[in-house]
Amino acid sequence: MSKKIRPLTADEVSYFCYQAAVILDSGVPIYDGLTVITSEMKDSSPEAIELLKAVTNSLSMERPFYAALEETGAFPRYCIKAVMAGEMSGKLDEALKELSEYYEREAQLGEKMRSAVVSPLIMLAVTAVVIAVLTLKVLPMFAQIFSDFDPEIYRVIGRSVRISSAAGTVMLIICAVLLLAAGVMFIIWKAKKESFSSGFISMMPFTKTASRTIASAQFANAVSMMINSGIAPAEALCSVKGISSDKWVNEQIEKCAELVMNDVPFSDALEQTELLPVFYSRTLRISYGSGSFDSAWQKISARLTEEADARINRIINSAEPILTVILTAAAGIMMLTVLIPMMNIMSNI
Repeated sequence: MSKKIRPLTADEVSYFCYQAAVILDSGVPIYDGLTVITSEMKDSSPEAIELLKAVTNSLSMERPFYAALEETGAFPRYCIKAVMAGEMSGKLDEALKELSEYYEREAQLGEKMRSAVVSPLIMLAVTAVVIAVLTLKVLPMFAQIFSDFDPEIYRVIGRSVRISSAAGTVMLIICAVLLLAAGVMFIIWKAKKESFSSGFISMMPFTKTASRTIASAQFANAVSMMINSGIAPAEALCSVKGISSDKWVNEQIEKCAELVMNDVPFSDALEQTELLPVFYSRTLRISYGSGSFDSAWQKISARLTEEADARINRIINSAEPILTVILTAAAGIMMLTVLIPMMNIMSNI
């Protein structure tokens, strides 16, 4: 078995798929092309060379291309399943081009999402540091000074000191919980080997609709390639099992495959399992009767991809201002909660 390599970023997956597509377009077998590239990469990073060697070693043992990618442990699940669909349908070059474009968009969206999430979190961390300094250093120093200087004054301001310290402690706990939650989400995202944008969207409860749209687009794209190559619906469905990071979608794909194998019409099975919006399922039913089933799948796949991209962009464009406003307000409240009792202390001196 090939040595496991660190998961590739969306940019790296995009570039790899682009290179592989160029090799196939030139008429060179994928194994020969990757072998030549590996031999010419003496000055490249050891990780890149190790990845290509792992892939070519698997291909030299006559394993399918998708299996060679899967064995490295470096490629996302959707990439592997889409490559498998491309190989089975005889459209590997098209699949690789689409994957290159898909992960290029993912990389761009990931940068925007990182900006939207990281900036407010940095502000929250800075606020936590300021509150920690006030609570753990400044307030105890004030209390000690007034206690030594005049016990009578300390008795007057003691209550304000205790309130301010308690408020600061509570705010620090809240900041720690929020930052810990962000850290846990980051670890989960890394473990799932998803791009930043997809990982963020799949983990947020308020982006469930967008996550399902993305999963439907991935499903439709893979099935479309197979259907257009004459592969039977049942076989196509069995091949794309596990294509999505959405557990519900994967379960529905399995149910849909079972229905089709039990002689339920493909379009009816899709409608019953809600893998596609009702409008698209009914469009497929009509197209099946009119003999345009293949072209309908292509159009539906393209339309769902556009819808998924639009939803992601809307989420990202709205996430940064919303998070900034919420965390700015939270930071302001935290600061006031600590500073107001301190102002009372000063007024009582």
